[in-house]
Amino acid sequence: MQNRKGIDIFEHSSNKNFEQINTIIGHFFNLKESVYFKMNSDDYRDIVVSAQKKLNSINIIKKTIKNISEELFYALDTDKILVQSLAYLRATRPSNVKSGEFIQFHRESFFGKGMEKCFNVWTPIKGVSEKNSLNIIPMSHRIPLSKIKLKRKDSKFTKRYSAGHKIGLLYKDMIITSGVDLKKKTPLVVKKNHSAVFECNLIHGSAENKTNKIRFSYDFRIIRKKDYNKNMFKKQNFASGKDYFIEL
Repeated sequence: MQNRKGIDIFEHSSNKNFEQINTIIGHFFNLKESVYFKMNSDDYRDIVVSAQKKLNSINIIKKTIKNISEELFYALDTDKILVQSLAYLRATRPSNVKSGEFIQFHRESFFGKGMEKCFNVWTPIKGVSEKNSLNIIPMSHRIPLSKIKLKRKDSKFTKRYSAGHKIGLLYKDMIITSGVDLKKKTPLVVKKNHSAVFECNLIHGSAENKTNKIRFSYDFRIIRKKDYNKNMFKKQNFASGKDYFIEL
C-alpha cells in the first residue's frame, strides 16, 4: 500500500456477512457470558475452534475480500492476490478472568521469512471497543528489524498442536525487549461493518480485554501474487491442513 502509515480501513459493501457471522457466534456462544468466564482454557478454546470452523465453512475470507475489493485492490495496486487458507476467530475473554487469550506485540516477520510482504485483514465482530481492541504502534512498520531486540520463550498458556494453536495463539512467544517504544501503543478503532488492512510489519497485538464482555473479531493475511515465493513460507497452515496461502 502507498499509505505512509501502513494501514487503511475499508467499509464493507454489504452487511450480510456480519449477519451470518453474528448468527454463528450466537449459536456457539448461546449461554450467559459468565458461564464462559468460568470455563477452563481447554474447554473454552474447543468452542472457539468449532465456531472458527463454521466461519471458514461459509468462505468468510472470500466474502470479506469481495466486500472490500474495490478499495483494497486500489490500495494494493493489484487484484492478483493470495489469501491465508484459514481465518482465525478471536474470542477474547476479559483479562481479569483468563490470561493467554491475546498475543503480545509483534510483527509477522518475527516468525518467518517473507511475512514482511504480507498484509493483515482484521475485522471486529462484537464487543470490540477502545478498551479491548487490537493495539498498534504507529509508524512501527518503518523500524528496521535489525533495530529490534527480542526474547523467545515458551508460552505458559498454549501448547503446540493444541486448540489454542488452532485458533492462532502462539506456543512460543517473541517478546520485544528494546528497539520499539511500546508506550506509544494506540487502539485500532474500526467502525461496525469495516475491516482494517495493515502491513504485517506494523507492530500490533496486546489486545488485552479490559471490559466485562467477550471480544469477537476475525483476521487473516493476504499477499500480492508478485511478492509470493512459496519456498519462503510454511508448506501448510497447521489449523487448515492446506497450503499457507491459496488462490482466492
